[in-house]
Amino acid sequence: MRPTSSTFGTALASGTSTFPATGLRTIDWVYVPSQGNYMWALLSPGTTTGTNQLARWSLTDHTWTTVGNAYSQLTGSFGAAYGSNNGSIWLGNNGDGKIWRIDLTNPTVPVYSSLGAVASTNDGARCIYG
Repeated sequence: MRPTSSTFGTALASGTSTFPATGLRTIDWVYVPSQGNYMWALLSPGTTTGTNQLARWSLTDHTWTTVGNAYSQLTGSFGAAYGSNNGSIWLGNNGDGKIWRIDLTNPTVPVYSSLGAVASTNDGARCIYG
């Protein structure tokens, strides 16, 4: 993700990984440099009413770990996820357009941030490489 890296744009590894529980999935994930060698994501039960849970995927050993408990505030289908260099991730709810922030240094309670567009599907993209 660092454009000046000698391996920029090169797949360094590939394979499969198992989610921490059956029936979970993720739509988008983000890398936050200040939060270790992980990709961060919401794990979803794939329903419009189920609760979502924060998880991280290790870039070192390629395993998923759930972080804390499922968030009662974060129900429904989430699409876009964004990272920020202050240690937070931002998540967009497809069904109601609400955008939530989770502080990864204390991910206990997600914070409602703003209202975005309702979408059937979407994706987030923002490179943080510093």
